[in-house]
Amino acid sequence: MNQSTQMSYHEFFSVLSCAILQELGTDYETYPVTNAKNNGIHRQGIVIRQKERKAAPAIYLDSYYQEYQSGKILSDILRHILYVYRESTTDSGKYSLEKIELTAEYMQSHLICTLVGYQKNEALLQGLPHIRLFDLAIYFKLLVYQNEEGIGTIRFTNQHFEQLLPMFATHDASKQLHMLYQLAIANTQRLFPFRFHTLRNMMEHMLGGAEPTRISLTSCADAKDSPLYVLTNASGIGGAACILYPGVLQYLQNYLTSDFFLIPSSIHELLIMPKHSNFSQEQLNDMISEINQTQVPAEDVLSNRSYRSEEWEEVLSLLSERADGLSYTMNE
Repeated sequence: MNQSTQMSYHEFFSVLSCAILQELGTDYETYPVTNAKNNGIHRQGIVIRQKERKAAPAIYLDSYYQEYQSGKILSDILRHILYVYRESTTDSGKYSLEKIELTAEYMQSHLICTLVGYQKNEALLQGLPHIRLFDLAIYFKLLVYQNEEGIGTIRFTNQHFEQLLPMFATHDASKQLHMLYQLAIANTQRLFPFRFHTLRNMMEHMLGGAEPTRISLTSCADAKDSPLYVLTNASGIGGAACILYPGVLQYLQNYLTSDFFLIPSSIHELLIMPKHSNFSQEQLNDMISEINQTQVPAEDVLSNRSYRSEEWEEVLSLLSERADGLSYTMNE
């Protein structure tokens, strides 16, 4: 299709919306949605809602619009969107939000932590309770569902926090946020246990179609010859936050019997490199920056620098003690 004859995104959305309603009938409605993702990325989509239902899936259209611009037939795109919609609405677990009441009791057991870069997420973090560490930030989410296909979460806002404040009423604001963190990290560790394995082991199992296995202190000795290890969680989603889990840093130090670098591969995992490897921190930082620019999806980038295990030992000690050396932020 000639570029000059192609529809704009707005026109593309309007045509799809009309076709979807024509297919599904008058009991349905559609409307556009733009969601803020990690690192300032915004994704445009369409919500298809049966009018009698409170919850509805949002289907992101960015990739579909790119396919259209590349020449894919619009009717094929429509067919696939309707297939995705019907599949999603038959998965009752994903849209159990209709059945969930976000009570204080529910939030106490479903509050989890996530770790992101601070600078690119400053706008997102406004209105969200968060804690700053290095060039990173911890903020909170509520787990809505978890199944073999993935997880569903909603961001924990200051308004949600107000519902929990009676739990912390006798404490000052920074202590309240620290107690919220302690609650969230305990939930996160329980719901998403950490996984630590060699990069070689992970790649071999991925190629073989099996899950990587966690390394324990009794693993075979030759595993320690691997120069790179992977720290993530059981779901592989948001696994960089595992470094916050109580006991994990000590576990790594005991296993490796040395200090090490933490390399932010993405928000989903950290690479662990023993310090006896033949790289300086400056070399690692250069490689991380280049890889982030060329290989990591923009919304999955965590940081452009590596960290020394000694730095994390200090900051995790501050987190456990709620020292004033950390920035506890509710509103900015």
